[in-house]
Amino acid sequence: CWYLTREEIYYIVYGVIEVLLSLGISIGWPKIGQLWYCGAQYNCGCTWSFDGGVTRCNIKEYLPAPGSDTPAPSDPTPNPNYGKPFCPWCNAKSKVAAFLVNPDCLTIIMFLTYLAVACYQWRKYIKLIIKELKFSCNKNKETSEIDMDEITTNNNNNGVDDYHPHLNMPDLMKEEADKGKYYTKLICKGFWSRVMVPFYTFFIWDTIMGFIFWRASDYPHWFGIDR
Repeated sequence: CWYLTREEIYYIVYGVIEVLLSLGISIGWPKIGQLWYCGAQYNCGCTWSFDGGVTRCNIKEYLPAPGSDTPAPSDPTPNPNYGKPFCPWCNAKSKVAAFLVNPDCLTIIMFLTYLAVACYQWRKYIKLIIKELKFSCNKNKETSEIDMDEITTNNNNNGVDDYHPHLNMPDLMKEEADKGKYYTKLICKGFWSRVMVPFYTFFIWDTIMGFIFWRASDYPHWFGIDR
């Protein structure tokens, strides 16, 4: 009993694109950047996952052989970063502690935070669309009960229903278009700020976890701060 205007279809497309883009960031960025941010905080040797990742971390005694993820079986190359105290993240003993800085944990936290922000900003639209659904269903039901043979138009033939003035089709079409434009404006407003929420969440969460791990261990470095 309800149809979508072109603008409302745009809304759905924008919404789907935004959710998928945020989900992709939430999944991909931790896998690429988690170890880089570990190295940035602790100067332990960790780097981007595509550039070696944890292979140069100070918990690794030897560097991997060229073209391999493991050290050479004979005459392995020593890792210049190797030495205690070990990196607090990469050397986490507790399963809970290790999970808190795991990329999969970051993915969950980043995407859930995005959903919370998006739903909060879209709450007005959600209320309006529910109201519109109810209104459209009631309006269509009322229209279906009218004997269309009794409807006459005025001499100007402009689509105005003289017999049932409340069914002024040009006005109804304009009303629907205005609503669709409002919905589209609502979804487009803040698009990029919401898409950036997973990034903000990543840096805030990892910085807090980095500080906690640093204070809870005997590691000497955190973002250039020595103790």
